[in-house]
Amino acid sequence: MKWIIRGLGVLLLIAVIAVVGVLMLPADRIARIASDQLTRLTGRSVTISGDVSMTFWPVLGVSAGGLEVGNADWAKEGAMFSTAQAAIGVDASALLRGEIRITNVEATSPTIRLQSRKDGRANWVFTDADGAAQIETENAPSKPATPLTIERLVIRDAALIYDAEGADLVSYAGVDLTLDWPVQDGPAEITAALRPAGQVVELAATIDQFSGFLDGQVQPVNVAVNTSGGGLTLKGRASLAGAVAGALDLKTSDTGALLAALGAGGRPAQRPGAKHAYPC
Repeated sequence: MKWIIRGLGVLLLIAVIAVVGVLMLPADRIARIASDQLTRLTGRSVTISGDVSMTFWPVLGVSAGGLEVGNADWAKEGAMFSTAQAAIGVDASALLRGEIRITNVEATSPTIRLQSRKDGRANWVFTDADGAAQIETENAPSKPATPLTIERLVIRDAALIYDAEGADLVSYAGVDLTLDWPVQDGPAEITAALRPAGQVVELAATIDQFSGFLDGQVQPVNVAVNTSGGGLTLKGRASLAGAVAGALDLKTSDTGALLAALGAGGRPAQRPGAKHAYPC
């Protein structure tokens, strides 16, 4: 029994020394470690810059004056994601199990550039530093990925730019988005506010098994879009590749206002309360 107690004491001492060692690291050093880990995971250059401060309890986290995620090597127009103010929280207990569980990410006034090509390439498909897919839309990655989850993502006042090859450039300002994904194999709740034509368009969506959706699988979805002139709901199934099937319900109090809010221009007003349902 005495030797067991001594052994436990040694293990506890080692654990305390390891924790103290982390706590004694300068904030900028921990930020570099975090950016190096994310770079290896995504295969992209990840830079945390500016004034960096740390939180250790209850969540190990980084608050930084700048965060930038590099673009795919074939893409153009600078970084995929850049912001002058970001906060990242990581679950320390999950990290000890070899997982990267990002408990929360918050970014204020970021610029987000999304690009896709006709051959299927998209800059939101990530690979690790060895070129193996880690966060992707393929159904069968070439090797098991290090689990990556984000429990909560909050983006405020973003500039969103989408460049699809062969289509007109789409750009939105003042985008707000929140993602709640508490369980890795569970559903995700997404809320967003966009202003395609200056008026607020609110979006709320639930996606079953969000990890499978990110891997390109078709998943059940519930989506609601609301404007001052009415809104629409979709209950069905969808995938990142653009496949959609389900029941689309449209209800308007002012068709012209609805179309104007969506950036489609005004149309003759429809009688209040008009409602339509369409299969898709």
